[in-house]
Amino acid sequence: MVMMDDPGAQFIVALNDDRLSALIEVMYLVGFADGVFEAREKRHFQRALALLSDGRADEQVLDEAVRKVGEGSQALGLDGYIAQLGQRLGGSELRQIALVLASDVAAIDGVLHPKEELLLRQLAAGLSLAEGAIDSVLGGFRLPPSV
Repeated sequence: MVMMDDPGAQFIVALNDDRLSALIEVMYLVGFADGVFEAREKRHFQRALALLSDGRADEQVLDEAVRKVGEGSQALGLDGYIAQLGQRLGGSELRQIALVLASDVAAIDGVLHPKEELLLRQLAAGLSLAEGAIDSVLGGFRLPPSV
């Protein structure tokens, strides 16, 4: 499994509620990219959120983020929703952190599935990250076995 560098936990703990929610929403988008949010993914996700948010992100916060993802992507389309997330995240540092954390969610099973990769690439573009940022994040992933 790919292990991501510490994205700056102190930086994340200091986020206001809307930016923290946007960060959670980005992570959830990738966790659900294949249409399934498995129990192992959810446990990893919850542990990461508890650590990164200093306990502010509980089950209710996760449920609210899931609701926002559904409503936002339906109302704005995926590209529009990702652009809105970028605005809510603000500066490039937090947008980069969001991409790293989202890729960590994708890495939980040690395999980068095509839908996860596509969504991570959409996120990098929609969050206006530097070209090549996604390739450096994805460098350590294994591809799924051929069928």
